[in-house]
Amino acid sequence: MDRRKRLAGLVVILIAAMISIAAVLLWPARNKTRISHRPVAASPPSAIEDNTNTSILSKSEATEKTVRCLSALCETGASEVAVADTRDLIGSLGATHQPFARDLSDLLESILARRSELGSASTRSQPNFSDISISLVNRAAAACEMRAQRKPDEIVLSFAGDCTFGTVNGDNSAFRFPAVYERSGEKNYPFALVSPWFVNDDLTVVNFECTLTDASRTADKQWKFKGPSPYAEIFPAGSVEAVGLSNNHSFDYLQAGFDDTVANFQKARVPEFYQNTPYVTTIKGVETVLIGDCTVVGENTTVIGDAPERVIGEIKHYKKPDNIVIVVMHWGSELDTVPRTWQQDLGRQFIDAGADAVVGHHPHVVQGIERYRGKYIAYSLGNFAFGGNSHARYPETFIFRLRFRALDGNMAVTDASIVPCLTTSSHVENTSGVLVNNYQPKPVFGDAADRIASLVLMRSAELQYGVKKLNYLKLP
Repeated sequence: MDRRKRLAGLVVILIAAMISIAAVLLWPARNKTRISHRPVAASPPSAIEDNTNTSILSKSEATEKTVRCLSALCETGASEVAVADTRDLIGSLGATHQPFARDLSDLLESILARRSELGSASTRSQPNFSDISISLVNRAAAACEMRAQRKPDEIVLSFAGDCTFGTVNGDNSAFRFPAVYERSGEKNYPFALVSPWFVNDDLTVVNFECTLTDASRTADKQWKFKGPSPYAEIFPAGSVEAVGLSNNHSFDYLQAGFDDTVANFQKARVPEFYQNTPYVTTIKGVETVLIGDCTVVGENTTVIGDAPERVIGEIKHYKKPDNIVIVVMHWGSELDTVPRTWQQDLGRQFIDAGADAVVGHHPHVVQGIERYRGKYIAYSLGNFAFGGNSHARYPETFIFRLRFRALDGNMAVTDASIVPCLTTSSHVENTSGVLVNNYQPKPVFGDAADRIASLVLMRSAELQYGVKKLNYLKLP
């Protein structure tokens, strides 16, 4: 049975289980479904009452807990922890909140049955009920598929683009990231909708284009980004395991701001890497190295400093046949849809020097992907959870996923795929028809995914070694 039919079957069964609770459960709590994949503690039976004035857990609170368990199941592909927490909640809900317990139990058993089977197809059409329900079903299908694809001898790495969590030039108004994030009440808010991919990999890497500092002295530049130190905790809550700091905003608040940012990530136990400071870790016994650097240039210049020699030197220092070395570059010019010739030359030089892949960002738009000497160069992933703009003028983005496996003693890329996304999950547009940015990227499926994939392929066609096709999850 091919993968598409298996996914179709999964989606149909999940929807069938969810229809009975969509109107009563999901719709009233639609703003509470985007939550952390972390385990949700179950309440003891004695804590559940239905008196909203005196109870510890009211009906609305029981609804929220049920939705949290539902989301955890969907986002983690029914992990053992999520299943255990859901069963605990079902038991504690008991007779007082019997509809919640019954519907949650039905959904749990449906997910578990489909996860174990992943084989029977169905020709039933997908019902059209609330958007939030279909979103959860798609994320559940994606999480189950990501879990099913995992192989013990494979290493899966995920990369996403520019993330900015803070104020812009001190502006802390209601539509900026700090206010939107505070209103969400969710620690992992920016990454909540992409958790099926971030949870189900071995390492997730993003570019953090901001500072986390209380410093007040600024660089002499137009745009300056700054967030408070607790924002470092957003990343582990969102299953992001490494952040790149080589970019043109890391020193917005001078050396003091940069040093504070590094210290805050270290306090939150989030590995960071930047110029002259690679991140070296071991994944499934395989040394994995992330090398970060920055060659942001003006529109009419090709001066790129000593970055090429520096990065090539690091590649040659770290690269061995049995390890993985990835170069993460913040480079190029804003809004370029095709990388400059010097970038293309540089990316290929990195591969020639031994890098296993090159991943880039900075232009705020997606660029093409090359497959050069069997290895991949993704020139720009675009923005991701980008707090630098309150509107998403260029919302197309993607998560870039690479799979590695040992072949004849050498680590090799066995698969590259994308997860088409939009940089905002908001449906609201301004008077110019541009989406409002709510700083929460969302995965897209169907026609929307095809459009983003086609855009990347169109821009890849302008590259000498541009890829001719893209692998991405296609749901009915």
